[in-house]
Amino acid sequence: MEMNGEQQQKAKAYFTLGRAYQSKNQFESAIEYFKKAWEISKELGDKEEETKVLFELHDVVCVSNNQFETAIEYCKNALDIAKEQGNKEMETMASFGIAHTYQLKNQFKMAIEYFEKAREISKELGNKETEIMILFELVAACIKNEQIPTVIKYSEEALDIAKEQNCKEHETRALVEIGFAYKLQNQFQMAIEYFEKALKIAKKQKYKKLEAKALRGLGDVHHLECEFQTAIEYFRKSLKIAKEQEDKDLEMKVLCELATSCIRSNQVQTAFEYSKEALKIAKDHNEKEQETRALVGIGFVCLMDNQFQTAIEYLEKGLKLAEEQGYKELEINALDGLGDAYKSKNEFQTAIEYMEKVLKVEKEQECKERETNKGLQIAQKQGLRVEESKAREEIRVLSLMIDLDTHEDSNKIIHTSSTSAQKE
Repeated sequence: MEMNGEQQQKAKAYFTLGRAYQSKNQFESAIEYFKKAWEISKELGDKEEETKVLFELHDVVCVSNNQFETAIEYCKNALDIAKEQGNKEMETMASFGIAHTYQLKNQFKMAIEYFEKAREISKELGNKETEIMILFELVAACIKNEQIPTVIKYSEEALDIAKEQNCKEHETRALVEIGFAYKLQNQFQMAIEYFEKALKIAKKQKYKKLEAKALRGLGDVHHLECEFQTAIEYFRKSLKIAKEQEDKDLEMKVLCELATSCIRSNQVQTAFEYSKEALKIAKDHNEKEQETRALVGIGFVCLMDNQFQTAIEYLEKGLKLAEEQGYKELEINALDGLGDAYKSKNEFQTAIEYMEKVLKVEKEQECKERETNKGLQIAQKQGLRVEESKAREEIRVLSLMIDLDTHEDSNKIIHTSSTSAQKE
């Protein structure tokens, strides 16, 4: 019995050391001590302590080395123990941890499955605070998985709970999420209504980050409706708050969107400045998607400014990242821009090659959507058709240009030969 007491103290000491190293970002040492604590707690049959250590191992492995499969295994061990012990709160935590890790792996279907399990348990327990937070995670996963009607469903459920609990912050967040979902469905008037409701509460309650998100949403909608100056006004208001709040993720996104609206309204120099600013933040924070978006944006700005070679350099960098990271929409944009750049340089054959790549990627995307039975959002479907039609037309026109050039060259040769013969 005394020996067990000593072992328990030893396990607690190892656990404390693990937490200390974790707080200093010395993850290898943290893992080493957590594993020692885990071994002792298993030997002692101390299930509560074992579960606690497994959660810490999950967190530190996820953060330190992105070893997602190992992290999932730790959480699944914790889940098994929680089920054995009938500990519903621990079961919720473990299911949530597994879901979150699948989300980090971009395996959104699996993430949704485990978030739904966690949500069911939190409903059973009547834990409204946990349930609403899980609903917001479900919203994020469903957006990534392109299940937009489900996004609206979960957001509306979160909104109902927030109103029941009189939680204005969650209510505002749910309104913003519904606004973004309607925007993705091209239901712009509905989106505006929800963003404006969210904005009103956010201003009144001084929820600055949510205010910035609602303003960004309004900017997005006005941009999609080709009201670029109005979009720019909303984006600038959002950017100001994002900077004040030091929300770098939102700042990057808004800068990229500002650049796009400025490009569309021919404010080339301003677009360039916003894109460069976004690129710097993205690199500093190792945000690959926003870095890719900024590179492609700068490429298009240079294209508009007739700096074709510089445009090609930025677009090629953007294309490389998009291909590596699997950002298909950005890959198509970069290929499209490269096609335009080479066309502007009268290098028509190279331009055709890029346009053909655009068609190839679009076809792959359409096949993938059919195979996974997902179906694109309305906006994406329309976008693909427009891009495909544009690419086919570009190829047709460029082919005619090549034929014309070849014909002119032939005429020049014939004319030169004829002139030479006459001289002789």
